[in-house]
Amino acid sequence: GAAHDEGFENRQEKLEEKCRLFQYAQTVVFCRDHIGIEDALNRNAKGRLFSWSRHRAADLKIDKVHSVSGMTLISVSFQGDEMVLTIPFTGHAAIENALHCAAVMLVMGCHLSVVRDRLRQLEPVAMRLELKAGMFGSRLINDSYNSDLNGLEIALDFLQQHSPGQSRALVLSDLLQSGLEQESLYRQVAHLVARQDIQYFAGIGSEIGRVGKWLPGKVKFQHYPDTGEFLSRFNPKDLRDSVVLIKGARPYRFEEIAEFLSLQAHRTVLEVNLDAISSNLRVFTRRLLPSTATMAVIKASAYGSGSEEVARLLQFHKIDAFAVAYADEGVELRRAGIELPILVLNADEASFPLLRTWQLEPEVYSLEQFKALNRYLAGSTPPLRVQLKFDTGMHRLGFEEKDLPELSDLLTESGVQVAAVSSHLASAGSASDDEFTHEQARRFLRMHSIISKILGYSPPRHLLNSAGILRFPEYQFEMVRLGIGLYGVGTGHEATGEFQTALTLRSFINQIRIVEPGETVGYNRAGRISRPSRIGTVSVGYADGLPRLAGNGSYALLVRGKLAPIIGDVCMDMCMIDLTEIPDATAGDEVEIFGSGRPVELLAKAASTIPYEIFTDVSPRVKRIYVKE
Repeated sequence: GAAHDEGFENRQEKLEEKCRLFQYAQTVVFCRDHIGIEDALNRNAKGRLFSWSRHRAADLKIDKVHSVSGMTLISVSFQGDEMVLTIPFTGHAAIENALHCAAVMLVMGCHLSVVRDRLRQLEPVAMRLELKAGMFGSRLINDSYNSDLNGLEIALDFLQQHSPGQSRALVLSDLLQSGLEQESLYRQVAHLVARQDIQYFAGIGSEIGRVGKWLPGKVKFQHYPDTGEFLSRFNPKDLRDSVVLIKGARPYRFEEIAEFLSLQAHRTVLEVNLDAISSNLRVFTRRLLPSTATMAVIKASAYGSGSEEVARLLQFHKIDAFAVAYADEGVELRRAGIELPILVLNADEASFPLLRTWQLEPEVYSLEQFKALNRYLAGSTPPLRVQLKFDTGMHRLGFEEKDLPELSDLLTESGVQVAAVSSHLASAGSASDDEFTHEQARRFLRMHSIISKILGYSPPRHLLNSAGILRFPEYQFEMVRLGIGLYGVGTGHEATGEFQTALTLRSFINQIRIVEPGETVGYNRAGRISRPSRIGTVSVGYADGLPRLAGNGSYALLVRGKLAPIIGDVCMDMCMIDLTEIPDATAGDEVEIFGSGRPVELLAKAASTIPYEIFTDVSPRVKRIYVKE
């Protein structure tokens, strides 16, 4: 790669120089898959070479690498033994680093089973883009882990994707070890800044001030010699209502800037993994015909994850349409820069004025609603695009077959254009109800045929939800609807390993105390202690979205990779957990309520509900953080 290119004529010279560092090493561990390294080591190193490889013969042979639910399973062979290693990472670089560690342990004489057990204890390190709320209405993209030209371009693209129609700001440190002459380097930085229409730019470091001479006049540029000077002089109000990219090299301590500009709120956070949503979308689209369009259902704030950010991501990935529950949700998306068609599933009379103003498509589902819409549209042009909902057995909303003659009369005199027709499967995920699902499809096709004759054209159809896409591909028609499946749950196919966990609810241990036998914990003295116990208090309660039914041992939270049962009643703002079996747990430790380590289905089962309710019950006071590797 480009790291440390500075001072070398070319990459080969750099490789030779690095290999000379190991000329007196007794053993050198390396990957045979990288072209040139082995030859350079043979020329420069005098000791034993220990290799690992995915594709070539090696001391440690990598037979298969498979990522699932935020983890990677690695099948390996060593001296006749075979083993599956598990690490909590999916990125290429992280996998390679872990395999180097495994190889070193084997060189040191560790048995393969010890390697497996130690790798299981690894914890993910924050090395990714985070999007979160900042002061004065700003939003922060925190990339305070590294700073290089390629990474800057990637991060600026992410900034553009998540700031349509909003002002953009950049806080950037000197770029280190680029291998480029300084004037050339910062001319390129200025070009990237101008291309992404940055309005405010704070540069921190001894060299970055050079960039000012090449910036367009519309960019407000301020230069600070170091991070301390920035923190003491900068006014956060300068970033009001902006989307801010914070990107700095490690020595500049940009994590302090991210903390300084963040909206100080509840420490419990809902982490939304945008990469996981993108991956889950690909799992579904691989099952669709190229001609089948996809509508993303992001009602109820995208199942609690934040509709604006999720919609921007999906629009970037070329989804075809969105669906929301109410018109005001559609207006929110339009204001956020979403331009795709938006279906409003519950359009009542009070919302009719918003439909035309914001170019929203109402779902028309009853004769009474259609008559009211016709009265509102009387004499207006152009026709309003609507979608017709058929009731084929769900019996919630929709026209029944007996309504079609009267609907025909209304259509001939209305000021609408039928953009699509739909129905909803009542039990697509249940194999025991498959015959009923097929019957719903037959009813849907029959009603669509009747409507097509009335209209004189055949409007597009959408019937399948997330589970239906996986189980009934023959009914994908012209469009499908994707909802909770985007988050890796609710499909019935979670165990296949194809889907990634997109939502993780985390909190922290505030305090740990020793409670003696005979004492009680929490309200109503519900948590009774029968042995000397370490009890931790966690900053999450039923006001945050942890159901009261999860208390009294019904559910356990994940601490340091182990389960800590909830003891006593769940309180409004906190809960208590039993840490007696986790002696190394300390105050300040992170706690996972649900996520890749604790599937949300387990919490839903403990609370006698479904994942939909758990997701949508996460309180607005819980900060949403959007992450991208």
